[in-house]
Amino acid sequence: MTQAQRALAYLRSVEPGGATNADLARHLGTSHQTVYMLTQDLLRQGLIRGELQGRTWRFYVLQAPAAPIHAQGVAAAQSSQSATPAETNYPHVARWVQDFGWIEIGQDDYSRSMVRALDIGGMIWEGKASYATLDGALKDLDQALAAWFKAEMRE
Repeated sequence: MTQAQRALAYLRSVEPGGATNADLARHLGTSHQTVYMLTQDLLRQGLIRGELQGRTWRFYVLQAPAAPIHAQGVAAAQSSQSATPAETNYPHVARWVQDFGWIEIGQDDYSRSMVRALDIGGMIWEGKASYATLDGALKDLDQALAAWFKAEMRE
């Protein structure tokens, strides 16, 4: 279960009172900064609403999603008649960036890998230091994310 799913489940469990960032951080066992980024993402997705009460934000679930959060992007991509070549060639990468986190490609000062997958909790996978082609790096990433979905989402 992702942090977003755990946060939504917690918010449903405390209805109608809602929860603050501090409440969510305690329940999820994570930092206030991570919860802030998570609630901002859930707000953008239209899954929660926030009310400013004095200097504290309180969040409430708007609705139960029709499909699990992790499946929304895939369902949209599958129902689309115009899937892009990237979505066709790297479906797990597309799903990851649409619903879970982001990827980084290229060298930086913080990692020796050429390609990485991250979410609000940090790096979940990093590839090799170099690849012969960008396609090879993306295929490696797609396979790693397929394994992650299988392990974490029990698919």
